[in-house]
Amino acid sequence: MIRPCFAWMLLFPMVLNMAACSHVSTPTFRDVRCEPPRVVAWAPLVGYSHRTVGFLKFGAPPHAAGAVDWLTRIYIEELMREGPFSTVKPIEARVSSGEDAIRLGRTEQCDLVLMPSVVSLIESSGAMPTELQVNVELVDVATSRLLIRIGQKAASEPGQDVDLVWNIIEGQRALRTQQLARILASQHARLLTSAAVAAPFLGGK
Repeated sequence: MIRPCFAWMLLFPMVLNMAACSHVSTPTFRDVRCEPPRVVAWAPLVGYSHRTVGFLKFGAPPHAAGAVDWLTRIYIEELMREGPFSTVKPIEARVSSGEDAIRLGRTEQCDLVLMPSVVSLIESSGAMPTELQVNVELVDVATSRLLIRIGQKAASEPGQDVDLVWNIIEGQRALRTQQLARILASQHARLLTSAAVAAPFLGGK
C-alpha cells in the first residue's frame, strides 16, 4: 500500500516542474500602442464619397527616404479597401507646398488630393522599440480648401525575456514599421469613411 504513494511522491516534483515550464513557455507579448489621431483641421466629407482622390507620395526626412514607396503603397491599399472614395489615383510625385499639390491634382483631374508626410520613423529588427509617426492632409482641389489634417502615431516594444535559470524564454519581437504602417493606414481610411457619414470621435492632444 505504501509503494504507490512513494512512487507518486517521486513523480510529483517532475510533474510540478513540467507544469511550471508549460506555464512560462509562451513568450511575453509585445506592447503595441496606436494613439488616437491628433486632429488639427476637420470638415465633414459628406458629398465627397463618389469623388476621385489623388494620393501623392509620402514626403520624408533623409533617414526615412527608403520607406516612401512601401508607405505610399500601404496607405493606398487601405484607402481603396476601407476608404469612402470611388477612385484612389496614385500620383508619382512629392510636393513641398499645398499650392503644388493642388496644381498636380488639377493636372491629374482629381477632385481631392492627399498629402502625406513622415514625421518620425524608428526601425529595428524587433529586439528594440519601433515607432512611426505621420501627418496627412486632404485638400479640395476646386476650392483649395484644407478639409482634413491629422497626425498619427504608433509604436511597439518587444516583450520582456523570462529568465528561468535553466532557460531563457524570449519575449515577442516588436512590430516592424511596415506593420505599424498597416495599422495607421487602416485607422486613416476608417477615419475618412466616418467623416463621410458622421462626425467622428476626435482623440489625441
